Amino acid sequence: MGVSAAIIVKNEEAVMRRCIESVSLFADEIVITDTGSTDSTKQIASSFPKVKLFDSEHFNKDTHFSDFSFSVAKNEAIRKCTCDHVIWFDADDFMEPDSAARIKDAGNIKDKVVFSIPVESGPLRFEHTRMFPNGCGVLFDEGHSCHEYLETNGLPVERLTGVVIRHLPVKRSMSSSERNLAILEKDCFKRGRNDPRTLFYLANAYRELGRFGEAVKFYDLYLAVSRFVEERFFARYYKARSLASMNNLVAARNEILMSLVEDFRFAEPYCFLGDIAFTSGDFARAEAWFRMALCTPYPRDARLFVSECMYREYPEKRMEDCRQASRGKMDIKTVSNDREVLRFGLPSDKKRAALAACALSSLFRFGMSIEVSAEDEWQRELVSEMEGVKAFLGFAEPLDAPRNLGNRHVVEWCCRVAGVLPKSWGPMSMKRKTSPEKGRFLVCKGEAWSHDRWVELVEEIKKRGAMVDEMNEEDKVSAMVEKLAKAEACFCGEGWVQHLARSFGVPSLVLWNGGDPGLEGWPEQLNLRAESTSVSDAIAEFDGRP
Repeated sequence: MGVSAAIIVKNEEAVMRRCIESVSLFADEIVITDTGSTDSTKQIASSFPKVKLFDSEHFNKDTHFSDFSFSVAKNEAIRKCTCDHVIWFDADDFMEPDSAARIKDAGNIKDKVVFSIPVESGPLRFEHTRMFPNGCGVLFDEGHSCHEYLETNGLPVERLTGVVIRHLPVKRSMSSSERNLAILEKDCFKRGRNDPRTLFYLANAYRELGRFGEAVKFYDLYLAVSRFVEERFFARYYKARSLASMNNLVAARNEILMSLVEDFRFAEPYCFLGDIAFTSGDFARAEAWFRMALCTPYPRDARLFVSECMYREYPEKRMEDCRQASRGKMDIKTVSNDREVLRFGLPSDKKRAALAACALSSLFRFGMSIEVSAEDEWQRELVSEMEGVKAFLGFAEPLDAPRNLGNRHVVEWCCRVAGVLPKSWGPMSMKRKTSPEKGRFLVCKGEAWSHDRWVELVEEIKKRGAMVDEMNEEDKVSAMVEKLAKAEACFCGEGWVQHLARSFGVPSLVLWNGGDPGLEGWPEQLNLRAESTSVSDAIAEFDGRP
């Protein structure tokens, strides 16, 4: 049993002692491969009893940095490890004693599992596959010389909880971005411009060096070939920051909205949009964007470069900045409607389009102009029901609702992309064009119940002297909107009508035929399991609602 730590070094005297002292808390052996140090790195390393120090077989002090390969060097160190488990470290990594104890416990696990461990580097937090069973063919992919990754050889990957590796690099005469750029440009030449990983990190290196035009070019090349959703989000996010640095704020704003289309879990875009609004003097809208960031939960399942401060400290500070900037400066004019137009392409699916239009209409209270691409007649009919939204035919690169989300999240997503924050994520401020009629109910028949049960429900409601509008989920959306606008309450199955009713603030009883209605349904609605609810039960629940 036991754990080997594998480390590669070159001129790391400033951090070598800190790293080895940290690793010694859990490692049974520390294998260090030196790739050409000319300072006191080797002397410091050899003073620790657990260290086994080797000179690299491939690299030395005369190796040009563009010819260096991190993956080859790390594999050298891994192959010299003798314990049952291996964990790789950079020389500028270290961990606290609590994390070290957890690593030691994981080293006693007999199952063949690769462990992913969170890494904190300044304000960023991301995941690395770090620890794995020795002798199972787990090595770094030598096709990538820089920003290398472990090939797990088919072994399952699990997150190791209770552990954090801290990465604190020191300043050097040559920045890591300059070094990485030289290596990545060589990799790109060898592999061609169709390797997403190389293109992504090459674009990052250009951006970090202030070469923003080249960064934008390579982010576009990456987006043309990659399918990794989370990484695509960051490519668009970093591309937007690059465009902003080039003073192209319109393109930057459009790109940041597209990043939310890729992956809506992150607060960073809202902070970015808040900063843009603040710079333009629109403090009210800036504060709304920062409030959006505060209401975004930290994405604990994220694997890449999350900035933890963007989920509390930064938006809180910037909201206060907005309030202070607004005091005594009410003469500052916000961006006028004719200059800022949100252009949004409705999804082709009628149900999702209804939800998107509802979300967009709620943005109207912020005074923005909203234009929706409406190429079909039913889309134009739908938009005509939505206050503040107008339809027109076609525009370049419309935003589309993400296809990988269920109905439950579409309204919330559309609100976020539109830049509006409903209070406590409650019903959106969608105004009814007509007042609800007392004693008028809408029954939308869905799959939750059989046809006979829906008929029985309608008859029971009518016996009470109420008026009933009957519809099916397949009916025209515009007709559904018209009926909902008049209804005192709604009975429906789970799905898009449930969300539409919530957007109008119509009290609803929702029958669920899957999942847990208590967890999945909106709290403002009565949520019942269809299979165990009779018509009389449904009526009784509705009568007893708060």
